Amino acid sequence: MAVFEYRAYDLSGKEVKGKEEALSEGHLRQVLEERGLIPFEIAPVSKAKNRRFFLSSSKKISDLEVALLLYEMGILFDRGIHITDIFEILADQFKGTELEETFLLARSKVAEGQPVGEAMRETNVFPDFVVEMVLAGEESGALSKIFISASKFLEREADFKEKIKGALTYPAIVIVIGFIAMIIVMKVAVPRIIKIYAQFNEDVPFATRIIMSFSSILSVLLKLLIPTAVLAVVFRDKIFTRERMDSFKLKIPFFRDIHLSSIYSSWAGTLSILLSGGLPLDKAVTVANKTIANSIVAEKFKNLSVWIREGKKMSEFLRKNKMLPDAAVRLIIIGEETGELEEMLSLVSSIYRKETEKLINRFMTILEPATLLVLAVFVAFFVFATILPIFNLSVR
Repeated sequence: MAVFEYRAYDLSGKEVKGKEEALSEGHLRQVLEERGLIPFEIAPVSKAKNRRFFLSSSKKISDLEVALLLYEMGILFDRGIHITDIFEILADQFKGTELEETFLLARSKVAEGQPVGEAMRETNVFPDFVVEMVLAGEESGALSKIFISASKFLEREADFKEKIKGALTYPAIVIVIGFIAMIIVMKVAVPRIIKIYAQFNEDVPFATRIIMSFSSILSVLLKLLIPTAVLAVVFRDKIFTRERMDSFKLKIPFFRDIHLSSIYSSWAGTLSILLSGGLPLDKAVTVANKTIANSIVAEKFKNLSVWIREGKKMSEFLRKNKMLPDAAVRLIIIGEETGELEEMLSLVSSIYRKETEKLINRFMTILEPATLLVLAVFVAFFVFATILPIFNLSVR
């Protein structure tokens, strides 16, 4: 049994905090729900001191935090609490911040008769696909299911993105440390050795001369670094346009496959959850296309909704324009023929999420030893080039 710290709400919206023993976070969540409480945040006591127990106070919050908000909204709505009161509860959680005013404004809009989805859109907190699902599901009264489904989807997506970031963190740290070590050697050790050699009127070994030349080049580059960085910031909109960067991503070997698999997974997953929320296919496609994190790829999907409105099958467009791999298109065809398109899209999303993880693992398997090997060669050469002059002097 572990001790957990929790924050929950009762049916009146009152905040309840405490500590309790439980087998797991899921077990404690179940216990709290049986007591009529709505769990919002649970953390092991050993970790609770080192984490933020409240959501961030800025208006821009992460996907995981949005997922927590949607989960809370779904549970509250399922317990019969009116949506205006739910917005008031959310506002109370962000007292003294911009988000408090944002959620209070949303409450006022709904009280005046504005659709819940439109009020959520104006907060600039919730993604477009969530807003569209809410607008589609308002009349059916299925908001609780929509909130919780969207919460689970966002949580999966946030976890997926963190895995990608985490996989790239280690090699990035190794490269940065190696670069810093190289600068120290170039700017501290090499000049001292050159000075010693000058005192003895000795010829500098060839390996050391290479390092000296490299050191001179590095000095020039470091002097140009700041003005280059300033120019890059000033003209970033012209130099680093989204189209250029997106095109570059699709040209990098191996990374291209990871990037595309991630896009396929996100697009299919979003489309699946939109269809489960009751949106018609053409509108769901329009919303799902907004989640495509590459303008070059998004351009290919642009006319898909028009194609569907003309009464044609989505799979025909995807196959004709070679927008998805054949395996994914075949699954979509099965979904269209059996009436289970939502399930097939969810399967496509799951397959490409696993494919992305597999590609990342393979990439890391190659990158980590390759990075260490390159750094080891550089370090060995630097050590050789700096020690050789000292050895020559001691021999003479």
